[in-house]
Amino acid sequence: LEYAHSLRDGDQALGVAHRGVSPHDIMVTYRGEAKLLDFGVAQSDDPELGMIEGRLGYMAPEQAEGRPGDVRSDLFALGVVLWECLARRRAFPVERARELVGATLPPLAAERPELDPALHTLCERALARHPDARYQRAADMRADLAALLAADGGKRAQLATHMHGWFENERQRRAQRVHELMGAEPTPASVSDRPTTFGLSLEPAPVRSETAASSIPPPMPKPIAPKRNYSTVAAAGLCL
Repeated sequence: LEYAHSLRDGDQALGVAHRGVSPHDIMVTYRGEAKLLDFGVAQSDDPELGMIEGRLGYMAPEQAEGRPGDVRSDLFALGVVLWECLARRRAFPVERARELVGATLPPLAAERPELDPALHTLCERALARHPDARYQRAADMRADLAALLAADGGKRAQLATHMHGWFENERQRRAQRVHELMGAEPTPASVSDRPTTFGLSLEPAPVRSETAASSIPPPMPKPIAPKRNYSTVAAAGLCL
């Protein structure tokens, strides 16, 4: 988020904001890295306000009121995601944006009193109703989170290990499907090596011998290219 929020064109800030941060847009790789997807496309249809920016249940109060969001709205939404991860339940199970205007969220301390008080404070600051009372920069929120993780001994490698354990069957299934679509023989997937290859072999293709090469007939005139099977290509892309 900080990278996107800080984008500039020369001396002019571009004002890029996600405006729809939610669990649906946060992906975790097998290397333990979090990736944020779909910038600026989230909208919610409210019977009274029409189409408004943000994803229902994660939008900041100003967005729920139909006002434009900014980088601080993203940090509010991220605070909601964090609260839900820690409280283990939905924060705002609402059906209309107007329901969010006066909605209140119980303090995280009431849901998980055993957690570090510094984490309670961080979450409360991210979820402040007034934008000026929230984190003003994603980098500041990240610094506080990083300090808590360092104190707790949390590391990216630990998350990567969990990802391999949780989704190994899924990785194997997708690797098998990719090989089927590509017409290749499957190779055993490794849990610890090259987690983003889904078990695909990255070894170079074998070099043909001179005898085999000499037996190749001269090239024929190039035929008209057949239509591509875009459904197969798309399926392989989704699997990857």
